[in-house]
Amino acid sequence: MGTPIVTVDNVVSEIAGHPVHAPVSLQLAAAQLGVLTGGNGSGKTSLLRAISGELRITSGSVRICGEAVRFGSTWRLTRSFLRMIPQFPMHPPDLTIREYLNGWYLCRPVSSWDVNLGRVTEELEEITGHSRHTALGTLSHGQRRLVDIRLSLYARPQLLLADEPLAGLSQQRLDWCVALLGEFRRQGGTLLVVAHTAERHLWNADCTCEVFPI
Repeated sequence: MGTPIVTVDNVVSEIAGHPVHAPVSLQLAAAQLGVLTGGNGSGKTSLLRAISGELRITSGSVRICGEAVRFGSTWRLTRSFLRMIPQFPMHPPDLTIREYLNGWYLCRPVSSWDVNLGRVTEELEEITGHSRHTALGTLSHGQRRLVDIRLSLYARPQLLLADEPLAGLSQQRLDWCVALLGEFRRQGGTLLVVAHTAERHLWNADCTCEVFPI
């Protein structure tokens, strides 16, 4: 393995002071894929949020690109080398696809300054099957996730965390999403996803880790 992009060492995440899952360890280098599996309520999402700095860690440690992750450091990590796609992202329902894209672009990191807004808008129209003037609130859950996935990849993160990115997608959009994330890895990006056990065959992971509740 090359230089680790993310190292999770015996991590137990917590919510309201209570540990959520048994200790988890994993390590991924550039262009590698890790999959977190486990039953409903096992703590997969909590672990992903702890890795991003969004939740506290009861024990263990997380390092991303050699930097120690601490609770509350999500914004700084996001500006540097991390993107996270939550399972249920919050979208302003009245914003159109174009308005949402404009807001994302204004908050973009330096690495995405060369993104062509017109090209991105056309691609999002093709992906969702809706025009740029369509309100986000009228899109399906799967279509909104595709918008977030595409914009996250335009930011060119070194590490992408994705919570069940294939959930709610039609077969055509699922194939598109798998191909898009595969291209992200071929360009050197590291990917850590939460997935149902039944989806494991779709990912061809370098590392699979099952999360168990406490």
